[in-house]
Amino acid sequence: MDPKECIAQLNAVTGLELRLNADNAVSFEYQRRQVLIRFFPEISSMVFFVELAVLELAAVPSTLPLLLEANFLFSDTEGGSLSYNQEQRMVGLNFLITHTENDPQSFINQLNRMLGVADMWYARIQEYNTESIQEAVRTLADMQEGIVEQPVTSNMLKI
Repeated sequence: MDPKECIAQLNAVTGLELRLNADNAVSFEYQRRQVLIRFFPEISSMVFFVELAVLELAAVPSTLPLLLEANFLFSDTEGGSLSYNQEQRMVGLNFLITHTENDPQSFINQLNRMLGVADMWYARIQEYNTESIQEAVRTLADMQEGIVEQPVTSNMLKI
């Protein structure tokens, strides 16, 4: 796989004017989300990364376990891996792809597949964010109305 040929094909399809940097990497924006592709020609591989969405603060505790579970055996990521940047609360999707074909069109096909998975996860994370905000609003309203859930009591002896 020749990275220059792949980027030339991507430019032809998209009309972008992307150029590989010194690290054989290129980045661009896809539906207002950053995409990074880095080629490793010496091992016929590339790394694909796309930012998905920022998690709302209220969504972090409930969503992170769901993201980890989706990564289990790549069961819900179609071979990708979800990642989380704690400082920015950004969820990303990563793929490590080994190219055995030397065909720029196969690169475009794989890129489209990965972007499709990213679109699916973007929508899912937006749902997680919306559900978490709605739950936080309900909880706040309940607290303002004086409705408080009963604390869990333990049968353990307190010393």
